[in-house]
Amino acid sequence: MKRTVRIVVLLLLVANAGLVYYAVKHHSSQPPASGPVVVPTATTTSGPTGSAKLTQSAASVASSLDDPAPLFSAASTTIAWRASGGCTTPANLQISRNAGVTWTNAVQPAFHLLALDARSTNDGTAIGADVDCRPTTYVTRDGGRTWSPRSLAGVWFALPIGVYGPAGRITRPCSGKVLLLSSAGSNALVECSKGVYRTGNGGRSWTPAGNVTAGTVDSLALTSGGHAVVMMAASPGCRRGIRVLVSDDNGATWRVGQCLTATQTPTFVSLARDGQGETTSLSAVYRTTDYGRSWN
Repeated sequence: MKRTVRIVVLLLLVANAGLVYYAVKHHSSQPPASGPVVVPTATTTSGPTGSAKLTQSAASVASSLDDPAPLFSAASTTIAWRASGGCTTPANLQISRNAGVTWTNAVQPAFHLLALDARSTNDGTAIGADVDCRPTTYVTRDGGRTWSPRSLAGVWFALPIGVYGPAGRITRPCSGKVLLLSSAGSNALVECSKGVYRTGNGGRSWTPAGNVTAGTVDSLALTSGGHAVVMMAASPGCRRGIRVLVSDDNGATWRVGQCLTATQTPTFVSLARDGQGETTSLSAVYRTTDYGRSWN
């Protein structure tokens, strides 16, 4: 009974996130009335207090973000954060403690927000930026009531124009827009509007990922050990579900995995260093214990 309730609550939270994520992935310029929600993209590491300027001018960064980028991060089946992202709109951070049924305004860590990472009821990290779009990491230990600044050391976050990584600058992995980022340590994968790209050196250089089967990347996840999964929609032979692609070498090569027939877009996927992972959608929840090779 408890397991059933947990799954129902999880699906309610995913449903709240999924509608807006679908709109963002399909280039909607206006978030729906329920509020901005999208997949989290940043991995952060705390360091000494301080901030850092982007290598590009703030005006250049801001002008590249014509539309607000919705942000979403779930710490559990009940705790979630959401905000308006990017450098052209105030952050408007909100927190839900009941699986997205209601949302309350939180203390804003910065005027702008570029990424969110809710980790538990009390702990989380946000990448904030001032009015000139200079970013800083902010950490909370009391559920967003107070925030402490940290350095950007070890931080990843994505902007449409590129990826800010541990190298301390924005790099362009591709010629098109950056749509999704998954990072762990010095490794990262991005989905661009023109393909999937990878790095193993903190974003200093990017190369195209190995051959990815036909279809549309719906979500992706990467571990610091180089294990990765990509969830593909509209893939040949799996058009009524989601095709899983698996990599053990940071995306250099891929194997075609299961067709998750009960899953529909949008999906949200996570993968831990020990091989455990989960993918959720409005229609189903699948879990893996072997880096995505098998799901049930």
